[in-house]
Amino acid sequence: MRQLMSIALLVVVGFLLGCGGQNADHFPKAAAPKRQNGGGGGAAQDKVVGERKPAGKAAEKATPRKIIYTGLVDLIVDDFDDSEGQLRQLVEENEGYIADSDIYNQPGSPRSGTWTLRVPTKHFSAFMQALVKLGEVRKRTTGSQDITDAYFDSAARLKADEAEEKSLLGLLEKTQGRVEDILKVRDHLRTVRGQIEQNKSQLQRWDKDVDMATVTVKLLDRRDYSPPLMPDFGSTVGRTFRGSIEALVAVGKGIILMLVALAPWLAVLGLFTAPVWLIWRRRRAANVEALATPVQTASPPDAGSQQADE
Repeated sequence: MRQLMSIALLVVVGFLLGCGGQNADHFPKAAAPKRQNGGGGGAAQDKVVGERKPAGKAAEKATPRKIIYTGLVDLIVDDFDDSEGQLRQLVEENEGYIADSDIYNQPGSPRSGTWTLRVPTKHFSAFMQALVKLGEVRKRTTGSQDITDAYFDSAARLKADEAEEKSLLGLLEKTQGRVEDILKVRDHLRTVRGQIEQNKSQLQRWDKDVDMATVTVKLLDRRDYSPPLMPDFGSTVGRTFRGSIEALVAVGKGIILMLVALAPWLAVLGLFTAPVWLIWRRRRAANVEALATPVQTASPPDAGSQQADE
């Protein structure tokens, strides 16, 4: 009996062990890491790849894009003065400034104005959205220019020129040879210095354009312009008198300019007409002398001689 129970127990244990081995075969095995060029290469390769990714991100952060933004907004407004005040307030709120302005007022015609504004690039989008609320939009455009490559090329040339300038200055201090060699080094140093100044100026202009966007705003009043106060009769007389004086001065200047322009021609004309005038004058003098000379005529016989003859 005990032998039969032992045999049964052995059979059950063997059965359980067989099932466990089959189940283990059904589970997926972990993939072994791929290795290149022998042992240990896979781990080294994974480590290198893991280190390159942060380096790429750092490189991207180290070279930001250099983009110049421009915009144009053309609006029709109901109240020109109020819209102009709101525009100036928007510029101040966005830390910008007015670079140029041109306002046109003509009685009987709509008022219009054009402003060239500079605002920080970080406020460019918000500023453009705020502008369209001032009136009815006729035209709205935005533009951008990517100067990243040109900017960093100029920066690299500037760095190289500065290094070359430093080398030339050291060479000039050590040069004790002929005067011709010293002059050549100085000429080359002057050329390099000019390139450095040019690149610096270009980079400074680009920095300003990148940091400050340029926005052109045009406002057109919907109504015709009427002057707030009509001029009185005295003002009209004064303006008319000043206008007459200005016209007289303009005519005098025109006459003087005309005489100055004719002066060379009059000199040339005088050279040709002087001989003719001299000949005419001599002939005229000869004719006057001929007319002044008395003509000799026969005198009549005396009365006494006539009586004697009788």
